[in-house]
Amino acid sequence: MVEFPQSAPNLTRSSQNLYELLKSGGIVLYADPDIRLACQRSIAIETARGWRIAKDKTSHKIDVVVALGMAAIAAVRWGECDQPQSVGVPICFIGDRRLKFSTWRH
Repeated sequence: MVEFPQSAPNLTRSSQNLYELLKSGGIVLYADPDIRLACQRSIAIETARGWRIAKDKTSHKIDVVVALGMAAIAAVRWGECDQPQSVGVPICFIGDRRLKFSTWRH
């Protein structure tokens, strides 16, 4: 588990990544009524840095969509990690932190 603070830059990066994955067909989701409702209640706001997930009404719950964006950017970053042949454990650098995904498998 890696902390992902809900700062404006992080949320914008994860939202933009999710947008690009959805637009390109690079992500496949299973049909779930709760997720579908959250997606329908989500809106995308374009900022100078890219797209950001938001909600139209404060009463709407879109946490699952925000979490999907966070998980998607983690998956994309994991896919970009260096994978040492001798150890077989992906090593990834996010910022100045070295992450070791010892329990993750392809």
